[in-house]
Amino acid sequence: MDEQYPEIDFDELDPEEVYEELHWGEEPDAEIHVEDDRFDEDELVLLGQMQSITYIATKGGGDPVEWVHDFNDPLPLLCVDEQGRLNILGGAYWLAPHGIVG
Repeated sequence: MDEQYPEIDFDELDPEEVYEELHWGEEPDAEIHVEDDRFDEDELVLLGQMQSITYIATKGGGDPVEWVHDFNDPLPLLCVDEQGRLNILGGAYWLAPHGIVG
């Protein structure tokens, strides 16, 4: 663990406190309710909307390349769950053999 960025104890904080920790003390101004069978209510904390994603991958046997994908509206949401894992919800994108579409 990096001492400059201490680990957040998700077991000890409620969703509003997690939001405040991740937004440098700012209180949430809205709630969203996600209808997704993978999560219980109040299990996710919204970090924000995703405008793009960047990743490094090797495709077609070539060298590793940095890929950038800009999302279309509606933008997907970036959330964190109770275990501190990132989750991408919603949006108008899908995966095709050549990469991310939408």
